[in-house]
Amino acid sequence: MTLPSEPRIGIVLLSAVGDVVHALPVVNAIKRARPRARLTWLLQDAGAALLAGHPAIDEILLFRRKAGLAGLVQIARQLRDRPFDVVLDLQCYFKATLLTALCRSPVKIGLDPARAREFNWVVNNHHLPKRPTNHVQEHFLEFLDYLQIPREPLA
Repeated sequence: MTLPSEPRIGIVLLSAVGDVVHALPVVNAIKRARPRARLTWLLQDAGAALLAGHPAIDEILLFRRKAGLAGLVQIARQLRDRPFDVVLDLQCYFKATLLTALCRSPVKIGLDPARAREFNWVVNNHHLPKRPTNHVQEHFLEFLDYLQIPREPLA
């Protein structure tokens, strides 16, 4: 799949600071390949400070899960006003499923059903090719392959 020159991309990866760090090469590569891309990252509070001011990320939307229904309503309203060209569902767990479903996008890409857990794959209309389970960073980098964006060497 090829991205437009100025894509609006939603990144769904809600928590786990380590996973957020492992996903940074993905957003960096996207921004280098498509400098005019607009990247919006949906996450919970835990990783927000880490991403604040990151040059590849244009916007952070916080899902305040502990706020219960009020937090869900708040993020739903924010997502309603932000259509995306592509959503990358990097989270393979059910807790991201609802947020991915709320994203307005014709293309939602996630892991293949064999690797996605807790029925997370059902809201995605594009799936990465089935592969053996690898380290989480390798999963994330597969999204670049799917988008035909060159991987960058990891230091």
